[in-house]
Formats: sequence, structure tokens, C-alpha cells
Amino acid sequence: MSKGALFNKKFFGFALFMMVSNASYFSFVAACPFLLKKFGYSPAAVGYAFCAASFPYMFASFTGRRLSLTKSSLQIIFLGLILNVIGGTVLLIMYFINWPHILALMIPVFIITIGNGLLMPFSSANAISLFPKNAGMVTGTLGSMQLTAAGIGTAVMGIIENGTLYPLGIFVLGIAFLSIIYFLSVFKISSLKN
Repeated sequence: MSKGALFNKKFFGFALFMMVSNASYFSFVAACPFLLKKFGYSPAAVGYAFCAASFPYMFASFTGRRLSLTKSSLQIIFLGLILNVIGGTVLLIMYFINWPHILALMIPVFIITIGNGLLMPFSSANAISLFPKNAGMVTGTLGSMQLTAAGIGTAVMGIIENGTLYPLGIFVLGIAFLSIIYFLSVFKISSLKN
């Protein structure tokens, strides 16, 4: 089943969206200590930043439930991907205006995290629905793919991090755009219409 799932375009898409979510978040986790140190913040501020980044995810989970009453799961996933693009764009804007403040990092990360809070549960549910008789195998496959993406995001930031918001913004924006292209190629624009 696992091999068949990976060659299923829809399953791979849902897994990809979850991987993008994890890679985005863990690239922030990897870059945050360096950025906040350069901005002049203490190590304690890094811990507070990590804690603060979890609240938008919870907010998005509650919001996603309400959105599901009027929107399809694909529309909600696409909204999550769009928020990742917006978050990456705001990171780059913050870089270009050169605002060395914790909010220059946290505002775009909050946007990205809200997007992740929308796309993660709906992507997971849709992936499992494709193979309902193998829910355990699907969940395990998704989990391992997410962890792989988290490792890749962390490693990439370790290589390209330069003490500015630019590498983080480019990385998040790049993978968000790729996931939107995949979404539109597999699920089509018609899936976004009511």
C-alpha cells in the first residue's frame, strides 16, 4: 500500500502540503536563534518566540473547523498554502525594510503558522480518506515524510542562514510556490469553486 500511495498523485499532494508545512516551521526553528541573537535578544526570547508560534496554529485549528461548514477541504488547504506564500513574502518585506525587531520575524511566522494550522489537519484527513482500510500505514507514511521534511528544512537553513530574514523568506516562499503549482496541476482550479 505504501508504495502505491506514493505514486498516487492526490496522496502525494496531501503529503507534500504537510511536508511544506513542516519544512517551513522547522526552518523557522533553525533560523530563529541566529536571527534573534543578531537582533539583540536574549536566549530566553527565543524560547518565548517558540511558545508564541504555537498559538496561531491552535487558532487556525478552531478556524478551520468553522470554515469547513462553508468551504471544501481543498479550498481550506489552498488557503493554507496561500498564507504560506504571504508569510514568505512578508519575511522578504521585513528584510528589505531592515527592521531588526522580534516582530519582523514573528508577524510573518504567525501568518505561516496559521496557514499550517489550516492545511495540516485537512491534508491528513484527505490522505487517509484515500486509503481508509490502511489508515495506520497512511498515518505512518505521512509521519515519516513530515519528519524528513522537517530535517531537510533544518539542514537547508543551517547551510543558507546568514543572520538575516532573506534566506528564510526565500526558502518558505519557494517551497510554498512549488506546492501551489502542484496543487493546481493535480487538483485543478475547478476544485476551488463552490
